[in-house]
Amino acid sequence: MGVGLTPPLPWRYVHASVKGTSHYASDTPCQDYSLVAPLSTRDGEPVLVLVAADGAGSAAQADVGARLACSAFVEVVLSYLHDGGTVPSLTPTDAAAWITHLVNRLATYAYGAELNPRDLASTFLAAVLGSSAAAYFQIGDGAIVVASNDAYRPVFWPQSGDYANMTYFLTDETALDTLQFELTPESPDDIALLSDGLQMLALKYSTKEAHAPFFRPLFSRLRTEVEEQSETLREDLVAWLESPVINRRTDDDKTLVLAIRRTPL
Repeated sequence: MGVGLTPPLPWRYVHASVKGTSHYASDTPCQDYSLVAPLSTRDGEPVLVLVAADGAGSAAQADVGARLACSAFVEVVLSYLHDGGTVPSLTPTDAAAWITHLVNRLATYAYGAELNPRDLASTFLAAVLGSSAAAYFQIGDGAIVVASNDAYRPVFWPQSGDYANMTYFLTDETALDTLQFELTPESPDDIALLSDGLQMLALKYSTKEAHAPFFRPLFSRLRTEVEEQSETLREDLVAWLESPVINRRTDDDKTLVLAIRRTPL
């Protein structure tokens, strides 16, 4: 079987990126972006790629940079699988090469558009899920949260810079130094990627833990779906992210990517 889309998948998933109230007030676009891509290895093993990026508020084309970072990552994973790669065989060297590819893609776009690469700055979160292994990538803030013994834990803690409200970006010269990468010999039953607009709702800063009551209803709702990706569920997720109960807690753009394994291993 060739590399490509492989329905039916062992996962259900939904994702959305919505504009924050502060961006409506300033008439600026949503600078978050997310993608979920169902792929497969050369041997036909399903692989799910989840990506989220949060464009820097100070970057002139942050929304473009976030979209380009997400799409370029899916492309590099697809190329890796096409060449015979698998999730368990991923190495830190592969991870660094992938991030270097993203940085080069951003730099090439910036050159053609007569921009500075910093104009495309974004944070970066990604997970590559196989049947028996998972790889996680993070630069900057936001979080990847996975199920662990009926609890939820952040794979990495959000990165902050040298000053308050600062973080790290793909376009930083130190991107490879700040890259966090982890390969685990198991794939999670539940996983979420979220941008920093949801951090204060989803994470417990006092103990550096995930706030389980935030996640459990979301994953429970996803388990009621019969489709791999339900448009109705996506519309419900967008409505919830734009609801007054959420907007009272955060005025930033918000991204949430959710995936569950249909039948836990």
